[in-house]
Amino acid sequence: MQLQTRRLQRAALGKLEMADTFRFGQGPAPEVLTFFKNRKLVPAFNWQDVFGEEHAFAFTVAKATQIEVLSELHDAVQKAIKSGQPFEAFKKELAPRLKKLGWWGKQVLTDPETGEQIVAQLGSNRRLKIIHWANTRTAYGAGKWTRIQRTKRALPYLVYRLGSAREHRPHHVAKENVILPVDDDFWNSWYPPNGWGCVCWVRQITRMEAENLGGETERPEIPTKSWTNKRTGEVLDIPEGIDPGWQTNSGQQRHRTLAKHLAGKLDAAPEHIRKTAIADLVSSQIFRRVQTGVFGKQNVFTPVAIIPEGVTKTMGSSTRIAFLSTEDAAKQLRKRPAFSELDYIKAQQLLDRGEIFRETPLDFFVMGLIDGMAWRAVFHVTRKGDEIFLKSFRRTNASQMEMYRERSELIY
Repeated sequence: MQLQTRRLQRAALGKLEMADTFRFGQGPAPEVLTFFKNRKLVPAFNWQDVFGEEHAFAFTVAKATQIEVLSELHDAVQKAIKSGQPFEAFKKELAPRLKKLGWWGKQVLTDPETGEQIVAQLGSNRRLKIIHWANTRTAYGAGKWTRIQRTKRALPYLVYRLGSAREHRPHHVAKENVILPVDDDFWNSWYPPNGWGCVCWVRQITRMEAENLGGETERPEIPTKSWTNKRTGEVLDIPEGIDPGWQTNSGQQRHRTLAKHLAGKLDAAPEHIRKTAIADLVSSQIFRRVQTGVFGKQNVFTPVAIIPEGVTKTMGSSTRIAFLSTEDAAKQLRKRPAFSELDYIKAQQLLDRGEIFRETPLDFFVMGLIDGMAWRAVFHVTRKGDEIFLKSFRRTNASQMEMYRERSELIY
């Protein structure tokens, strides 16, 4: 019965036009170009130096350590995405400029991490083809994800489809015609492209279409295998069938990286501008959408407060901007359903007036009175020290405050 259902799905889906695939000669959706334009240049000696979800927002090419070379590559790829430029035209324009900059052929380079000298392949027709393919596909996938989220109320399901390649990876074939809700965790990793040369894609459909195709399928198991990043020593669990570096949904990371970009701007701004901007952000529509769960399971977060500089130095954080994530907002809302976005304005007031204590090497909290009522907010610093999250914010009382004081270290 299940095999027959899959055959019916295959037959029905085979009649559909691949209307959402990247087509050369046509301009992309605005979200596609916006995604690529917002990526920053990150010089990298090895592709593993900028890995995984970082690739979603860092335009990097292995061994392209010169900013001039990266700029040429970035501008060329952006043009290719904007105009739908095919590879041959892309190569014809870009190769002479890279040769002029000396980024072509094999050269002896020194690895900045190890000091080892190696013979490295810089520019080549093959490398340009990989650069063109990887960046147009990733930009398209991320831009499409933004569109998917915007239209998911009317089109709540995605269908996994194989592309037009002659051969497909067995794990990708096994996912064909999987139908799951847009916000299902399956798409956190199995959102195409899922590897080098992968041409799989997803189609967004209505509830009725999903029913006509046999209905929502059972979520496939996602076995993983251990993979070690030789550059950093980091050990990751990568889903079987997905190439390392392609196991994250680049579209899901977009909001996160834009928020971090905003944090960088706020960190660099004068104090009075930071405070005004935070107050405006906490009162904004985007904050309300995060706080009330409109984004569902998307990994979205927004600035919520500015941490005193003395605290961030003590905690080893490189940023003063604290965020509220959709996950933490949902937990807060489940425990305190009466909370609104206006309550979060008190978090900054508490940081400005209260006592701040270190609880663990990566956690600190602030306590104090606001309008005669006792409040406590708990913050977490990531291991890299580049992000701070508000984990809990609630009312407390005098006896609890005294208990917390006795067992914690006052740092501010």
